Amino acid sequence: MQHHQGVEERWLILASVACGTFMATLDSSIVNVALPSITAAFHTTLLHSRWVVIAYLFSITGLLLFFGKLADVIGRKVIFTSGFAFFTLGCLLCGLASTIDQLIVCRGVQGFGAAMLMANGPAIITAAFPTNERGKALGTLAMVVSAGLAMGPSLGGMLVNSFSWPSIFFINIPFGILGTILVQKNVPTTLGMSGSEADLDRLKAEHALPLLVRLKTYTSKLQYFDWLGAIMWMFIQFGYSLAIDRENVLGLAGPLQKLVSFGSGGLLALFLLWEWSVADPVLDLSLFRSRLFLASNIAGLFNFLAISAITLLMPFYLQIVRDFKPQQVGLIMTAIPGTIFVVAPLAGRLSDKYDSRILSTIGMTLLCAAMALLALPNTGLSSPNPTSLVFFLILVGAGNGLFQSPNNNAIMGAVPREHLGVASAMLATVRNFGLVTGAALSTTLLMHYYHTFGTQNPLKDAQASSQNFIIAMRHTFLTLSAICALGIFTSMTRGPRPDVAKN
Repeated sequence: MQHHQGVEERWLILASVACGTFMATLDSSIVNVALPSITAAFHTTLLHSRWVVIAYLFSITGLLLFFGKLADVIGRKVIFTSGFAFFTLGCLLCGLASTIDQLIVCRGVQGFGAAMLMANGPAIITAAFPTNERGKALGTLAMVVSAGLAMGPSLGGMLVNSFSWPSIFFINIPFGILGTILVQKNVPTTLGMSGSEADLDRLKAEHALPLLVRLKTYTSKLQYFDWLGAIMWMFIQFGYSLAIDRENVLGLAGPLQKLVSFGSGGLLALFLLWEWSVADPVLDLSLFRSRLFLASNIAGLFNFLAISAITLLMPFYLQIVRDFKPQQVGLIMTAIPGTIFVVAPLAGRLSDKYDSRILSTIGMTLLCAAMALLALPNTGLSSPNPTSLVFFLILVGAGNGLFQSPNNNAIMGAVPREHLGVASAMLATVRNFGLVTGAALSTTLLMHYYHTFGTQNPLKDAQASSQNFIIAMRHTFLTLSAICALGIFTSMTRGPRPDVAKN
């Protein structure tokens, strides 16, 4: 039996979750705009500095399933509060970093905290709100995500301009402290823990025990936890990060790097076999029997791959080729999340009434078209009028907004209620995996095309190489537009949502 909170309590819980969500999304978008400044400050290359973005995303991707499952065992509040503490500590360490490698490691710590927040936010809201208000609550959370993404570029540009790059990390510390206080005060200890009235009473009594006794209780519960599955998933992520580490930033070169990279492929096969056979897996593979769940997640992967490429490369293009200041770059980049802020809630409401497959397919088509248009000669990137770029970025935002809400609705609607937590963690895992792959693939393609059409380093000789940079960007966007077009196909062929099919 699950009791829902009173109206005021519910919205206070949402405010607590929103604070963590805002902090994590603000941080992911604020760093992209500061990346050219960080690259210059540490006298490094784009292929090295991109790890400031990738390390954060990888840390999250490797740990989401683990923390989602762990919260089911020991309670969401414990994990969510710890997430705020780790994230805030990570922000402080990032701002104090004195080398690029230190910054990359500290971003990993930050990702550790962000994984705790992201794996539990939607699950806490799902537990707090009754079914007839859940869409509204998740819609509000989606608007908070858009606000964080929208404010990131302009706020980041302003901070970098006025106080230099460490300020983008320090800005999050007050949010971290506020969020910790809000969660402690507003989120009930047993929220999100399924079970009978007796189980909930037992949990309340358990949380009233002294800390050492509670830790002993958690230890006994965790002996049945799928530790092997969780550890294998983390190593798979590490192997994948080595496979895309072209500049050997992680310091593992030659045959050993290849061995670990290929080994992680074999480990993935072992992981799938283990998860299929274990009684209570970290990742319930039976969810993927649903064509709707599988195809929607694949479409989501391509969507985030495209978005990652655009948001990572455009700030470099705008600063290096167009000579805009970080603050101006931030304002231009706000066009994407600003449009999502308007379109996503409308698309979400429409997906409750109509088949979300059609909306997602149109959204994905718009996104691919926008990338292709950016790459055409005399338009987009090579247009003599740089403000025309804003139109294409609005198109990117509209495509993403139209795709995201209906696709998420389809994924969450395709799973049984008892698997909502795993589906929520999977949603975030796919998002971060797409962002990581997009960051790695787009920068690798850019450098490949750049060296094909010219020999200068675009970060050192901007004037002489800006034309080559534009050509390389155009080819990169055309290639990615063709790859991401697979998302249109998977979105179109996934089948209708069960509840829509019944109507």
